[in-house]
Amino acid sequence: MKNFENDKNVKKYVVKTGNPNYDLHHFDTPFRSLVVAPSGSGKSNFITNLISLFCKGKGTYDSIYIFCKSRDEPLYQFLGDKSKGLIEVHESLEKLPALNDLKTSEQTLIIFDDMVNDLKR
Repeated sequence: MKNFENDKNVKKYVVKTGNPNYDLHHFDTPFRSLVVAPSGSGKSNFITNLISLFCKGKGTYDSIYIFCKSRDEPLYQFLGDKSKGLIEVHESLEKLPALNDLKTSEQTLIIFDDMVNDLKR
């Protein structure tokens, strides 16, 4: 089977976005990831470290949204305060931006922390 994603005729349609901190975090963008582990295992700490790498210098992302159970999480309070508006922390999925509203020319990171029970079935 041919991998059309590697075809030069298809690649001309791909929107190029910068990834200036690749050497720090080694994540290609765009990416999708799951961080799954038991409570107290350091998931939020891992995410905080990853976001700090994404934000160094020019930064990898134009906006970062964190949806979590409680804005009182100390690590997320720290990120929200330190980011000067780059990172928005929300306790409700009501503030989740519609995918069609996101600019394809910008990088957006969306994190869901322990929100699985809030999804309406």
